[in-house]
Amino acid sequence: MTLQQKLDDLKSKFESSGPPYNAPKAVIEIFHRATDELRQSGLAECALKTDDRAPAFTLNNQERMETRSLLLNSLQKARW
Repeated sequence: MTLQQKLDDLKSKFESSGPPYNAPKAVIEIFHRATDELRQSGLAECALKTDDRAPAFTLNNQERMETRSLLLNSLQKARW
């Protein structure tokens, strides 16, 4: 089963309002509306795509000292 098939299956189970999710129809409608708003916002076009290189960044460690990460998580191939 592909990732997309798994996501589609999870979505259909969630939207059925059955166990274990038991999501009310109002919640499902909010999710749909929020998803539509995100799609219309154009943010997806700004997101990194498969095989894009992540920008360089620095983070503060637990002592609040700036550190540079040499290891980045790879972006998984997925179709959202």
